[in-house]
Formats: sequence, structure tokens, C-alpha cells
Amino acid sequence: MSIAAGLGEVLRAPYSDAARLRYAEQCGDAERAALIPVQLQHAQLQRQLLQTPLQRWPIEAQTAYYKAQRLAQRLLDQHAARWTAQLPAGAKYLFGRGCVECVDAPAAWWVEHGESVAAVEPILGLCLSAVTPELLAATLQKPWTCRLVALALSPAHPHSVDSAVALLKVLQNALPDALSWLDLRRLALQLPHLEALAHALTSPTLRWVGLPELVDFPDAGQPVSACDEPIVETDWNHTGRLIDWYSSPLVTHLDRLSGVAAWRHFRPADWSLLLPPPMTLFVPSDF
Repeated sequence: MSIAAGLGEVLRAPYSDAARLRYAEQCGDAERAALIPVQLQHAQLQRQLLQTPLQRWPIEAQTAYYKAQRLAQRLLDQHAARWTAQLPAGAKYLFGRGCVECVDAPAAWWVEHGESVAAVEPILGLCLSAVTPELLAATLQKPWTCRLVALALSPAHPHSVDSAVALLKVLQNALPDALSWLDLRRLALQLPHLEALAHALTSPTLRWVGLPELVDFPDAGQPVSACDEPIVETDWNHTGRLIDWYSSPLVTHLDRLSGVAAWRHFRPADWSLLLPPPMTLFVPSDF
């Protein structure tokens, strides 16, 4: 049986762990069948990082975490090229739970090839570069985008405010229903645009939104983050631990305008291990 065999159930239920396990039994590839449960285990362990830093886990749990991580990476190093050989060249394919779950590619490439990729892989996340409003609209009009949980945008014109505003209009008109992770940090947004976003991005599924720094709030020339930031203490052997969080004046300002939104205060316990996020940390069935 080919690798593609058995993927139908996974594509119909892309968030389901059970569908992945059944696929492992059917795929007929010993290495893929080994990867799926290992990545499932690692994803389950990573979800614990939302509440408890890895350093506070029992030593057996820490060992299991790193063991699963190393085994999965070894399998991917040896076999990922074979598993993606039938997919179009020109993109970076990222595996989660044994399948390609995220694609990092230029937006024009994705508009040309994305539909064929999404037809055979349960894509849950996109990292798109050189994005224009037209390319973003072409991407988000596809029916399968409703299953996206993560989206990162790097604009074609990174210093253009007009381009950033046009991208936001497209995004607000077609925000995927399941989207939980939205990275807009590379957009040239100004204070009015962030204020408008604070009112507009009210989807209950959003867990984190990355916004760019501002240099005009509250004092000109002082960069201010639009998101909470972790404060990490580093000890002598360079292992860090999260000790507090910094909420910038801009965050406080946005909260006054539209109330406290969960995506502005998403605070995983082990921040360093969750950026960028595994797609399966944020699937709808988990929340």
C-alpha cells in the first residue's frame, strides 16, 4: 500500500489523533508507521508546556520528551525527502503527527501549488512570504483553509503601510474559523491599525496574535511591543526559566479600548519551546 493510502480519513479529520494512528496501521511504510506515534507522543507532551515548564517535570517525563523529539528528528532526517518527493519543489514542508502539517513558502508558489498539496496532506499551518493582498485573497478563498490553525504573513512590501492595511482588510473578511495562531509581526502597522485590530479580531479561537513593535507609543523613538513578553532568568549553565511577564503600555492601551482579549495574554509556561508553535498545540478539539 502506498504512503497516500489511508490518508483519506486524516484529510477528513485533520485534528484527530485516532485517524493518524489508523493511518499508521494502513500506510504500509514501517518508518512512517514509527514516526506517527512518536510525534503523537511528542505533541501530547508539548501540550503540557502550556501549564508547566519542562524543567519542573519529573525526570522520567523530561527524558520521554527529549527521547521522542530525537527519534522523530532521526526518522525525518532519514526519510522526509522520500515522503515529500511527490510534492512540488520550492517549499519547506514541516511534519506534525506523522504528516505534513505546515508549509513555509512564497505566497505566489502557494497559490499555484497549494491546492494540490492540501489535497494529499492535512495542512494546518502556513508561513507565507512575499504576500500581496491579491495572493492572500486567492489563498483564503479556498474551502480547505477553514481547517487552518496557524498563519504567518511576511508582506511583499514590508515597509508599505498601505500594503499592510490592504492585507488586514483581506484577512478580516476571510479569517479562517479555526485560526488560533496569527503572526503579523512583519506588517508595517501603525497605532490606528492596531486599535482597529483590537476591535476586529474577536474570534474566540484565537490564542495568540503577533503584532509589530511601535516607535511612536507612548514616546516617540521608543520601540514598544504590542504583545506580552516573557522575562527569563538565565543561570550559570545557560538554562533559562520564566519568572515573570512584561505587559507593555501599548497592551494596556489596547485593553482599555476593547477589553482583555485572550490572544493578547497567551502565556505558555515554557515559551522558548513553543515558538514557533507546533500546529497540533492549537487544534480546536484541544480547547
